[in-house]
Amino acid sequence: MTPQRFPTERGKPLENATLARMSAEIGDFISRALQSLQDSISRLFGQSQALPAETEAVAERAEELYDLQLRSSSQRVDRMFLVLMFCQYAACLIVALWISPRSWAGAANPVHLHVWMAIPFAAIITGGPVAVALWRPGTVLTRHFIAAGQMLMSALLIALSAGRIETHFHVFGSLAFLAFYRDWRVLITASLITAMDHLVRGVFWPESIYGVTNPEYWRWLEHTGWVVFEDFFLILSMRQSLQTLRDGCARRAELELARDVAEQASRAKDDFIATLSHELRTPLTPSLMTLSALTRNDRLEQSLRDELQMVRRNVELEARLIDDLLDLTRIAQGKIQLMLGAIDVHASISHVIENCRTELAAKKLNLELQLEAERPWVSADGARLQQVFWNLIKNAIKFTPEGGEILVRSSNEGGRLKVEVADNGMGISADLLPRIFHRFEQGGTAVTRQFGGLGLGLSICRAIMELHRGAILADSRGEGWGSTFTVVLTAMSSAPTVRSSNESQILRLSGKLPRRILLVDDHADTRQTLERLLTRAGYEVTTADCVSAALRQAQISQFDLLVSDIGLPDGTGYDLMAELHGRFGLPGIAFSGYGMEDDVKRSLAVGFSAHLTKPIDFDRLKEEMSKALAAHHGMGTLKSRPAGT
Repeated sequence: MTPQRFPTERGKPLENATLARMSAEIGDFISRALQSLQDSISRLFGQSQALPAETEAVAERAEELYDLQLRSSSQRVDRMFLVLMFCQYAACLIVALWISPRSWAGAANPVHLHVWMAIPFAAIITGGPVAVALWRPGTVLTRHFIAAGQMLMSALLIALSAGRIETHFHVFGSLAFLAFYRDWRVLITASLITAMDHLVRGVFWPESIYGVTNPEYWRWLEHTGWVVFEDFFLILSMRQSLQTLRDGCARRAELELARDVAEQASRAKDDFIATLSHELRTPLTPSLMTLSALTRNDRLEQSLRDELQMVRRNVELEARLIDDLLDLTRIAQGKIQLMLGAIDVHASISHVIENCRTELAAKKLNLELQLEAERPWVSADGARLQQVFWNLIKNAIKFTPEGGEILVRSSNEGGRLKVEVADNGMGISADLLPRIFHRFEQGGTAVTRQFGGLGLGLSICRAIMELHRGAILADSRGEGWGSTFTVVLTAMSSAPTVRSSNESQILRLSGKLPRRILLVDDHADTRQTLERLLTRAGYEVTTADCVSAALRQAQISQFDLLVSDIGLPDGTGYDLMAELHGRFGLPGIAFSGYGMEDDVKRSLAVGFSAHLTKPIDFDRLKEEMSKALAAHHGMGTLKSRPAGT
């Protein structure tokens, strides 16, 4: 039955119009879909082009690591095949001597042909890949040479055994070993050589490969099929291995980037802290030195001197807080280095106590010293060890009420030296005691509000003692029962021979009183204060505010010592010291708000004999100046100036 057609307004059948409309709709849909796909691709490529620099760096580094890993892996596989091929050469000789006579019994040339064939052919098959592997390890050419040699070695073993099934497995084992290269092209090379070997020998010498004289014509295809079957799974495993390697390289690249970013942030933080420290310490230097001089001025009334002493204590506290923050940074980064020497612990404790006499008197505290250790000498960093004792004694003063008692006791136990600092102050609660050496731990906000501080001192003390391979312990019966802190160090077996280095003896060694000092600092208050104090101490002081001015002064005058800030407007104190020390043999003392370990090392490296961190203790400055002058004048190291300068 013919389907009825209804005319349309165009005279076409209805079904044609419907098809046309559907085609138009489908075309429009496809057009919109293609446009949407194009927009998506554009956005995708736009995003890839706008990838952050860090992401691109990760991708580049990941690809670099991937190539390095593959090359390193290829070199290891090359070395493995070097050993394997020498072993196979020996195996060929064994097969030719012991297996061939039985396998080829009854043939025209039973034994000798195979023995003579094994020696040269095995040497050629082994020598070529070995030479290339030694010449160009890890390259694509090398792995293909090795693949060819390995499969030819399989062919030779099969021939020597007259096609025994056991030696055919050498082909499959060789393919598995070649898969260690994780390069599918190597398997293609090996498989093609195997297929051609089976085809050619199957036609012209079938008994050498199949063990029979009239094999089926398709036999080579069967063997090749099994090789291709193994190749398929080996290639799949290689792809998975390569993907795992690529993912691992990507993760490693991300970790390296994260490490670099963290190190960069750490360096930026160090620079910021060093700069902040410098800016905070610089104005403290003239204030502290002026206060120190005024508190010793007998012409001032005692009440005024007491008030100035209070100001001085608070300035020193501010300086200590800055030092604690810097020490915390050094400890976190493992940058604290010790300058070890023979230290008399009793002398160190006595020095700290002398500095604390004012605070002890202000609170009317009774300090009892029982320094009874017969061997008080230890190998330690004197400044750091004194810092530990200063923290412990200061804490005892802070947390002991007015009229309380403090005991400092030393003793020897075996080969150890113990120093105990005990008080009858506020004590330590049982829940706080295990955390007392943690950073920022002060026992609650109430304690912080009452006594102030950052809670860093004991944490720093513990780190310093660990660097000395010693220990610091805390003990308390509870709140209101006081506390005891114990420092334990290894004692020296005998007293060291130490020469006195007091100022008068140093001056006697030098033979004169050095007076000519070149003082360089761009901070006007610090420069003027130091000039005034050094002049009062008997030195002739010439000042400069920058490197160029100091060099001009050095050209027209002769100096005995340089005392210089590190950060200067037109250069650094390092540059100035290197120039003056190199030309005139001038000794120097550096002082700076930059007090990191690297800063100290750099100062010593360019010729400074000491690096003092602001705010400067004037007594310490005079002591270091005397040492530097005595060392250089006593040894006659100052160089003569050229005539006319």
